[in-house]
Amino acid sequence: MGGPVADPRQSSDSCYYGTQVASSNSVTLQLIEGGRSKFDFDRGRMQRIVGIPGIGDDAFAFASDAGFVQVYFIKGNGYASLTLQNTRDANRLESAKALARRIAARL
Repeated sequence: MGGPVADPRQSSDSCYYGTQVASSNSVTLQLIEGGRSKFDFDRGRMQRIVGIPGIGDDAFAFASDAGFVQVYFIKGNGYASLTLQNTRDANRLESAKALARRIAARL
């Protein structure tokens, strides 16, 4: 993310990791209730998404014009989203996909 990561902040369903250098650069991982049916619902309601092979059992991503990327993925009954905000990374989508792939492999 272009610099040292600050101590993570955690809530009941998510973890947030921000950088010490640029407070706007961060990664958030959120666990989402609802499994496959919620994953399919979310994919159906979002616009401008791209399917991503090779992450968990199924995955899709949304790249915002505002400079962040969200990757939604499911593995078994575990459904999660990863949000990457990194103003220094011109390849945010690829970086987010690589990180989501590593996380999904551990589910």
